[in-house]
Amino acid sequence: MIEAARQPLETRLAAVARRLEAVAGRPVLVLAPIVLAQWLGLVAFALTVRHNGWLYYQGGDETFYYTTSWLLTGWQLPTTAIGYGWSFLTTPIALFAGPNVLDGMPAIIVLNAVVLGPVATLCVYGIASRLGGRLLGYWAAACWVAAPYAVIPLWDHRYHQKWVELFLPQALGLTNLGDYPSMVALLVAAYFCFRALDGRDVRDGLVAGLATGFAVGIKPANGLFVAAPLLGFLLARRWRQLVPFVGALGVTMITLAIWKQRGLGENPALASGSPALAYMGFGGVPLAFLHPVTKYVHVDWGQIGHNLDVLREFFWSVRPLEYLPIAGAAAVALRQAPKAAFLGAWFFAYFFVKGSSPHASVEDASFFRLMMPGFPAYLLLGTALPLLVPTYAARASERFRAAEPRWPRNQRRFAAVVVVFALVPLLMVATLRAQRTAQALKVYPDGLYLPIDSGFRVDARAQTGRVELSWPARNGSATAFYRVYRAPAFAPDPVTAANPPIVEGMKCRRGSHADCFLEATVVAVTTTLRAVDERVPRGRWTYYVAAASNWLGDPTLGDPLVLGKPVTVSVG
Repeated sequence: MIEAARQPLETRLAAVARRLEAVAGRPVLVLAPIVLAQWLGLVAFALTVRHNGWLYYQGGDETFYYTTSWLLTGWQLPTTAIGYGWSFLTTPIALFAGPNVLDGMPAIIVLNAVVLGPVATLCVYGIASRLGGRLLGYWAAACWVAAPYAVIPLWDHRYHQKWVELFLPQALGLTNLGDYPSMVALLVAAYFCFRALDGRDVRDGLVAGLATGFAVGIKPANGLFVAAPLLGFLLARRWRQLVPFVGALGVTMITLAIWKQRGLGENPALASGSPALAYMGFGGVPLAFLHPVTKYVHVDWGQIGHNLDVLREFFWSVRPLEYLPIAGAAAVALRQAPKAAFLGAWFFAYFFVKGSSPHASVEDASFFRLMMPGFPAYLLLGTALPLLVPTYAARASERFRAAEPRWPRNQRRFAAVVVVFALVPLLMVATLRAQRTAQALKVYPDGLYLPIDSGFRVDARAQTGRVELSWPARNGSATAFYRVYRAPAFAPDPVTAANPPIVEGMKCRRGSHADCFLEATVVAVTTTLRAVDERVPRGRWTYYVAAASNWLGDPTLGDPLVLGKPVTVSVG
């Protein structure tokens, strides 16, 4: 009787197992719900976290990226304090949205969420499936989507706001910063590197080099990643793939070098300057012969220890976090040592260099933003732990082996990738017209890079000791407030010598192009469209009005985002 009842149950379980195996054999049936969950989770988070319209916590650097995009729409060379990659991709958005980043934020967030988000998830799946089969790929992709939200309860309540409001919007692509797209670019690079390690097609190595170089083009600090593919290819002796990888990477590095040279007048990686040589903790011997590397690579063990101590104070437990990548590297090394070296070099390069930066602090969540490009390697190492299970892991990997992707016979797609991400950026940076007029200013002491919107006109009426100002609204996709700056008026051509004196007003350093900056007095901050400057000294004065905003809509916080056209008045 019992045997008769058990047999149908076993039959039903076997049928369910066969159906699950059939589903696992078709990645689209598993990955589509994961991507859908990714979108739904992001929408739920975006609606519940504090925000101001489409504006979430940014940090200020978004003005450099968007102002650069806007100048590129006019084929003008900006000040190249940042890389070219992300601004190059968002130039079409700036072309239609105009100089105000608030107008461009909806399209930028949609680009991050709808395009880059799924690309990252699919790359995580592709990489993990090449470590342990499709089941491990599904597991890694699901963890990638869930991890940012799953760790929220593990933080002390004192850190909740910093993780949820200050870091997660950046980690989920709700900002215009370059960290998120550069992280996605590194995932694309890693995926094609793994394909190159497993196959023989040189195109995989070439695309991996392009993606790596483009990630460095977005944020030059991503040069730390280059050690990972080089180590992986060398250990696997993949010379056929290494050569096109280095060649493609070299083209993108030439693009970045031209970009920096033309926009700054020098290449910071090669020029001697203030950054001290790194000592790496090895007996204090400077590595001067590696100046381009050592100028930026400095490991501060004390800072790492301090960040771990603060992390221990606010997180549930640090020990599992410390052992997870080590155990994961061991799990991968048991099966594929070159890939273990790849993932280990990827994560630990960022942990030791960026994690020990004086700008990396767990207290203000900047540690996690700087570590973002290394997080995919950490997650992949953590999700590789099932590979430690004896026998079962090997059988599952073999039974659910990842399908071998093939390049389409039509070479147009491959050619399009090379043109868009290699040739077009190189042509752009080589042919941009030097900016000769003050169409964008660096605003001190805020350290922002703001465009001047010619349609944002300020009207001024001067009386004895008094100036009345008015202007049109510039809210865009968020509620804005306005800062009014006053500075002494200069001659019509404000361009001066190479090193102008530091005085109030708008000045431009003469060089390859107009590198302009503004240092002025803030005379009013208002949520209305008018202001009155009382007790103005006699003389000629120039007024600048900046539309400003922040994720809370608080006039006491946040940064200016766009400047109105300046107006000059004479006060008797």
